[in-house]
Amino acid sequence: PDLDIPDADTTGVESVLECPEEFVLSDIAVEVDIAHSFIGDLEVALVSPAGTTAVLHDRSGGAQSGLLATFEPSTSPQLARILGEEARGPWRLRVRDLAAEDTGRLHRWALRLRGVEKRRVVLEEAPALAIPDAPGPAVERTLTNEAEGTLETLRVEVDITHTYIGDLEVTLQSPTGTIVTLHSHSGAWQDNIVRSYTADDTPALAALHGEPVRGDWRLRIVDRAPRDRGKLNRWGLVLDLA
Repeated sequence: PDLDIPDADTTGVESVLECPEEFVLSDIAVEVDIAHSFIGDLEVALVSPAGTTAVLHDRSGGAQSGLLATFEPSTSPQLARILGEEARGPWRLRVRDLAAEDTGRLHRWALRLRGVEKRRVVLEEAPALAIPDAPGPAVERTLTNEAEGTLETLRVEVDITHTYIGDLEVTLQSPTGTIVTLHSHSGAWQDNIVRSYTADDTPALAALHGEPVRGDWRLRIVDRAPRDRGKLNRWGLVLDLA
């Protein structure tokens, strides 16, 4: 970009490179070419598309002039924090000069990204199916996945209208028979369950990690109390395969 680095400025200068490809990062290298008369003034950091910041150069080098370097996880441990993230999106290099007098320019920088392509399967249906009021039978729906592989991450999406979600119990069963409870009588008088479930907010889903994904995935909804009624409008799965 050949950008001036503002002297003694905590904002600094930022340059962005966009990665258009979808894959999971397994290795990274960052090359920088910075002209500066006192590199001990400089802080250089990389920000991943996910927002993870890795400081590459932190006011070291004293009175040396110029920073022409390649940073890798083996020599810059903070870069290791980014491994395993998705590569697609904007990558930001931020250079700050945190002391007065000496000045410089960010002439050039580059990324070398290596990773594994993510395989994703998306399954969904919109049955618009009434949920029988208690003591009626459960609603059970099946989505069949034909792709082979083992599960890396999972997102379950549900769209249920109901006038008292505290009546409801919602579970997911994997092709191997593992049952995970997504919703169990919480929410009391609130209306509707329109949301996504992941292992981040529903830790029980982590039990499915590494299971084979081929086969039938079953959603089961039971209304355990009388009076209020509802409907399963839509549900779906986003399966990321290892």
